[in-house]
Amino acid sequence: MARVLLAVLTLALLLTAGNITVIYFWQPNCPGCKYMEEVTFKDAQVQAFLAAVRFEKRDAREVQYVEAYAQRALVVEGASLTFLNGSLTTSGATKIRVVEVDGRGRFPILATPTVVVLEADAGEVYLRGYLLGALPPEQFLSFIKNATSPTPLQPAASSPATALAIAAALGAASAASPCVIVPLALASTRRRLYVYFLGAATGYAAWAAALALLGAPLVLDKYTAAALIALFGAAYLLGPRAPLWRVQTLFHKLSKGSDFLAGAFSPFLSLPCLLPFLGIAGTLALALLATPLERFLAMFLFGVFHVAAVSAAGAAVQKTRLRRYVTLLLLIGAFLYLLL
Repeated sequence: MARVLLAVLTLALLLTAGNITVIYFWQPNCPGCKYMEEVTFKDAQVQAFLAAVRFEKRDAREVQYVEAYAQRALVVEGASLTFLNGSLTTSGATKIRVVEVDGRGRFPILATPTVVVLEADAGEVYLRGYLLGALPPEQFLSFIKNATSPTPLQPAASSPATALAIAAALGAASAASPCVIVPLALASTRRRLYVYFLGAATGYAAWAAALALLGAPLVLDKYTAAALIALFGAAYLLGPRAPLWRVQTLFHKLSKGSDFLAGAFSPFLSLPCLLPFLGIAGTLALALLATPLERFLAMFLFGVFHVAAVSAAGAAVQKTRLRRYVTLLLLIGAFLYLLL
């Protein structure tokens, strides 16, 4: 399933980036150019994106303007500018603004490094983004992503925190799904619930690392992300399918009654309930988060909050005086749910 998702996301990225041209302007003795070439352009995610678009490197001493049609363009000022007359300017602050122009014009290359993002649409070439100065890889990817959006906006400073919070909330919400009765029955019968939780944290850490590495080259625009979220939402409404139940049964047998293994395999034991929510969380991570570490944290928080909610419900069942009867009802309910 992860491979299928990766293929879908890769195709979406290629379709989105097909008409994009990124032009990088440089000149000798330019510290910012050296940083872009030795750090930013060597980043794996940046290389993956630039491989999907038309990327050009031009000498600013030979080409001193870009001619294009402009409506809305994202303009970003980075650090370490070297002007064509030789003077050098450095700045630690990044300035971002959206410039609205309606018409064709010549946009000068005043200093280096400069990166211009152009998009071909209906026979016309549009200026989408103008970067003046150097940016680190994650900020450069954010610039490209927002520049190629139909309505470029300044990315919110809290977007990573927001994405992580949404991922955690989705994890907790997935525990309210009707088919969670199976992992809930499993949690309520654990002899050492804390061992089960530690195993689950280990399992979700491994899962999150694998998904973060698989999705490392991908950066989604908001429209592709919205379409994928709608797709996973429809999958949730349609309900789990037989192959997912077989995966759950297989890993339940492999756990062999071990509290730790039952927790470690919980990503697979909860898969029928988890997959749509996991897909939504993964899509948000690819659309809003730039680094593998941030994406790992999003998926890990999703899993930990899911198992925390399930474990809390299991602990509540264990403490009730009617524990035996509640557990029996959960097991019967899980058995009937698998048959229906």
